[in-house]
Amino acid sequence: MSISESFTGVGAGTKTLVLNKKPVNVSVVGLSAGVGTVELQRRNLAGVWVVAKSMVEDTEEVVISGHKGQLYRFNCATHTSGTFNCELGG
Repeated sequence: MSISESFTGVGAGTKTLVLNKKPVNVSVVGLSAGVGTVELQRRNLAGVWVVAKSMVEDTEEVVISGHKGQLYRFNCATHTSGTFNCELGG
């Protein structure tokens, strides 16, 4: 299972993905120096979204959630130009 989001402005993504302590791919394309920041956020046990990873350039890597059943989403924290395409899953 995976989620994909495209951002042309600031704001939280509308899709979420539950991760169960398994490795998954994180991909962000469209970022370059100075055009924006995309965050991978996780919802903590209190129900608050917190930053798990902040990205300011194109990214392709593997992440592992800290807790079974943890919910993740993308958030575009800053945006000056372009479209940022994000994917989580694999």
